[in-house]
Amino acid sequence: MASDHTVHYEEDWATESDMRDRVVSDGFTRLLAVIEASEGLPEVQFNFVTKTRGLDYIAEIRGASSEAPDGVRS
Repeated sequence: MASDHTVHYEEDWATESDMRDRVVSDGFTRLLAVIEASEGLPEVQFNFVTKTRGLDYIAEIRGASSEAPDGVRS
């Protein structure tokens, strides 16, 4: 549960290179200034996804004959 002093900030990048470019940008430097001004040490996470799957994954788990919500067979 978030307290009155919680800010959730999220960014998504297409590639790790894009993320690295963002982290060294002027805009991110300004964000770091806000983080440094916080009362306590914030929780910061960089989650790296190695694979992304869609409806095909649901079909695989539920059985190959499952239909996608739009009626298209996977």
